[in-house]
Amino acid sequence: MPWCPKCRNEYQKGVLLCSDCGATLVEELPEEDDRKVIMIARREEAENYYDLLIKFEIERAMLNYNMESNLYHVSVPEDQVEKAKKLAIIQKINLKDNLDTPTAESEQPMKSEHVYVHHSERHQELLSSAYSLLLVGVSGLVVVLLSMLEIISLPFPEATTSMMEITVGVLCLIFVVAGLHSLISARSVAKLAKEEDKLTSEITHWFKKSFDNFVIDTDIDENLSEEIKYFKRCEAMKQIIRRSYGDLDEGYLDRLIEELYQYLYEDIN
Repeated sequence: MPWCPKCRNEYQKGVLLCSDCGATLVEELPEEDDRKVIMIARREEAENYYDLLIKFEIERAMLNYNMESNLYHVSVPEDQVEKAKKLAIIQKINLKDNLDTPTAESEQPMKSEHVYVHHSERHQELLSSAYSLLLVGVSGLVVVLLSMLEIISLPFPEATTSMMEITVGVLCLIFVVAGLHSLISARSVAKLAKEEDKLTSEITHWFKKSFDNFVIDTDIDENLSEEIKYFKRCEAMKQIIRRSYGDLDEGYLDRLIEELYQYLYEDIN
């Protein structure tokens, strides 16, 4: 009977493709051997990584969903681990490139596959842009005004001076309008930044007071590799926060977990 090498589901004879993932079925699954597992939270990312392994001839790679950890497991033979690690770096680069290119799908709220920017950071970026645009725009208008009053002379041919003054003046006005727009946006974002900072402070204080690395590691096997421990710890911390604060933006939660993880595990070393 044919099997799906990704989902590890068995199908009736004659079926060629997996109905879940679309993979080509094989007659039998590879034998279980000493394997190393990479845990990935998102299905699309796990499938892309699996396809990358197959493309680079790690044909005994396996992909399956582990209900216990709520993660996708991509496993490779032990003798292919080093090659798989190098391909994982390529996968991260490809993922970052995809995140940097906005698409209609990435704007859907059901998945937060973007590099999250805190509202406070966004506020500072908008303020910086606003001040820069206003400075350039206002300075340019002053120069044009002084030129019109013949106080200074711009390096333009005399025949085209008036036209160039108008052109430069219009461009400077555009800079001023753009700067004012950024300034208004910054003020709107400032309120969101204040609310987000308050929530972050609340969650951080509550988490540090209520949990430590011993509690997080309670159900994690000490014999696992550090990479697998990292993913399990992060997932456990996410579930704890979600139970108390509901569904938060995935990108926001990822950044928050990074900070908490450093507090729990890296700062104590």
